[in-house]
Amino acid sequence: MIKKNKFCFQIFFASLILYWLLSATMANAGYDLGILKLILVSVGLFFYLITLTFTKFSKKEMVLFIILNVIVVLAFIFSGMANFGILTIVPIMFSLKNVTIKEAVRTMFWVLLIYYICFLVLCLFNIIPTSYYIKTDAFGIDYNMLKLGNQHGNSNFVIVFNILSTFLYGYYDRLKKIHFIFLFALVLLFYVLLSSRTGIILSLLTLFIFYYYKFIRKNKENSNNNVISFFVRNSYSIFYVTVFFIAAFLKNSFVYNFLNKLVSSRIAEINHYLIDVGFGLFPKKVNFDWICDNTQVKILVAYGLVFTILYLVVVNRSIKKLYEKNFNLEIILMVIYLLYSYSEVAFFKPMSDFTMLFLIYAFSTVKIKDEENL
Repeated sequence: MIKKNKFCFQIFFASLILYWLLSATMANAGYDLGILKLILVSVGLFFYLITLTFTKFSKKEMVLFIILNVIVVLAFIFSGMANFGILTIVPIMFSLKNVTIKEAVRTMFWVLLIYYICFLVLCLFNIIPTSYYIKTDAFGIDYNMLKLGNQHGNSNFVIVFNILSTFLYGYYDRLKKIHFIFLFALVLLFYVLLSSRTGIILSLLTLFIFYYYKFIRKNKENSNNNVISFFVRNSYSIFYVTVFFIAAFLKNSFVYNFLNKLVSSRIAEINHYLIDVGFGLFPKKVNFDWICDNTQVKILVAYGLVFTILYLVVVNRSIKKLYEKNFNLEIILMVIYLLYSYSEVAFFKPMSDFTMLFLIYAFSTVKIKDEENL
């Protein structure tokens, strides 16, 4: 039964990932993908229902499942944002009962890899349209950006980053130095093609951290230093609040201007939506009149302060439990994806940010890996 549940989850999860990939790569390609997307949703829903039918939940988990679904659905309805990805968060997390998070990540890796190889081949033969355009960044530097499927280069690099991170995390125990050499070269190649500055910085940072943990770090236990422990356990919230504080209260300062240039005016976007547009306690419909390449500011402004605080509470609780069991790489990955989400709107869905799977770890018996003791 467990094997059947694993298979059903993998099909369900793969269908949702493919749905996101089609939306992320083919939205401007000129193809009508409505029927294909409908098929993917139908297949995913079918296997999700099978998974639920044969999965045993405790009364506490059932109550939590209902409450979280109600919160998410209400946020979706009253925000008016067509972000269907938010509706998948709770179903995916609660489908992990018979699947370890590592197994889910490996499924995600293979779906991403196979799809993107096929996508690149179709672009190579111009079956999917490809073009270049010249972009001038905040430092006044002009550079070519490749638009695969007529999508922005940054959107494509999000997929490249996900392939990189899911491989490193899903197959961490099998990593060898040759993998890092190959991945380093591959990331540089895609940077030359796609010119995504945020993508290359965070990709190289991720490679360095995994290399350090795999081959250099000797002490496998967490530090007993209270300051370090406090920072790690609260790192997500610290970065979250710090970026918003700089954007809202330090306008025209050196730090504000430097970061704003570094991330191509993303800090100015946050300032505009926090100060000029504003946010309330509860979800509301927002006219995103400026380009808003920022997942976190959209969450706060559209879904409201109460939803955002609840989200951060769940994140902090998850990180605390991860830290107690020495799952430091998981915490680091959550922070890296948080940083990436300040430059892109592709996140806040498990299909493009697998670290959201760790959120269920706060209040469930879901395992990170097979050999884990609960």
